[in-house]
Amino acid sequence: MTSPRAFEEGVEEWTEMGILSYSIALVDASYPGDRWDLCAVKSGDGHYCHLSEGGYILNSTGGWYFSLGVQLPKDLADGWTTELKTISDPPNGNVRILNPGEIIAMQFGNPSSWKLVCGSDASLGTLKIVKADEKQAIIKVAARIPLRGTIETNHEVVLDIDRTFELDIVSAKDPLESIPRKSQITKR
Repeated sequence: MTSPRAFEEGVEEWTEMGILSYSIALVDASYPGDRWDLCAVKSGDGHYCHLSEGGYILNSTGGWYFSLGVQLPKDLADGWTTELKTISDPPNGNVRILNPGEIIAMQFGNPSSWKLVCGSDASLGTLKIVKADEKQAIIKVAARIPLRGTIETNHEVVLDIDRTFELDIVSAKDPLESIPRKSQITKR
């Protein structure tokens, strides 16, 4: 049987955004070896913020998205601000935790992808908790994150984010499955 969307034209735009309560992100080496990537989320004294947004053209392979992961502290206090930084140490074969303010990031635009390269102490932007309670947080992210190609390793792009996000704080019972996904289809 043919799916009702099989003949539909348009673009599906989606978001997967939220904060996993009492969670610590674990990262390990990612191809081509000078980058870190999320490998798991475990219970711990912190909150993991996941921002991902993209879209794809229905009935095609054309798509795009970005993903930004930020480790937040245990206490989400109104006004808390941090500089966003890459992990300064290169991957060494071990899994490590993401520390508060450290980020992982990537961007995909069919057929290319770019990821954040480690090894810099430079600030890539800021994250501010505007307001937070037990169920929601409003955060402001202002960042210019340089990303390098995973295949063409000299090709660089900048992930430019200057937005305020209203995020649900969700239980980490089933970590990344807990992040709410929202989507809508727009006609061309």
